Amino acid sequence: MAITMSPEVAAQVEDRFDNLSQDFYNLSDLISTARTTVESGCGDFAADMQAYTATFESGWTQTFDIGSESAGLIAGNTNQLQVDLEAVDRDASHTTPITL
Repeated sequence: MAITMSPEVAAQVEDRFDNLSQDFYNLSDLISTARTTVESGCGDFAADMQAYTATFESGWTQTFDIGSESAGLIAGNTNQLQVDLEAVDRDASHTTPITL
């Protein structure tokens, strides 16, 4: 028993993940602006925060890059495979005695 999506549903799923990939990509461009906003919002403590805002920027940039790549991979692989549920199902008839 193989399960696949209809082409219409697959197209919707692919479009959603493709859009999400682009959204993540676009957000990564805003991180440097967010870093500047955080630093300027600290007023007199801006110089003290600069040591930490680079890590903030790097962490979020990497997060959005990974999110963009992952969503793009999901979009590209949508409905490319079938899953045979009977073949991957656990063998419920098998039991192994376990003593604790």
